[in-house]
Amino acid sequence: MEEPAQEQRRLMQIRSKTLLSEVLRGIGANEARYSCRAVADGYVGFAEATVYGARGVGEPFVVRAQGISAIRPCDAEESAAHALISVIKKECSVEFDDTNWFDMNHYHVETERLKRALG
Repeated sequence: MEEPAQEQRRLMQIRSKTLLSEVLRGIGANEARYSCRAVADGYVGFAEATVYGARGVGEPFVVRAQGISAIRPCDAEESAAHALISVIKKECSVEFDDTNWFDMNHYHVETERLKRALG
């Protein structure tokens, strides 16, 4: 007797920069600008975007965030994008349908922080 075929599932990882781009488009903001600085143990990424009318005020304002250090500049930018999403969520009262994404990334960030702290 043959066993039923198991359903194959693929884990899809959505880059934080891609998600941030969608968030910014959704609230009517400009695309994010990224920069990186070299530090002793890698790179630190920074992200900022100009938001228009998200607080109910007509004047635009700039949201900025700094990510955690990473070995590669592209990973530092991803970290900065994740941090900027968190800032936008708080500053602009933005809610997301998929809270699992934030839970997973919060766990990942905490794990990485503890790894660095323990050496």
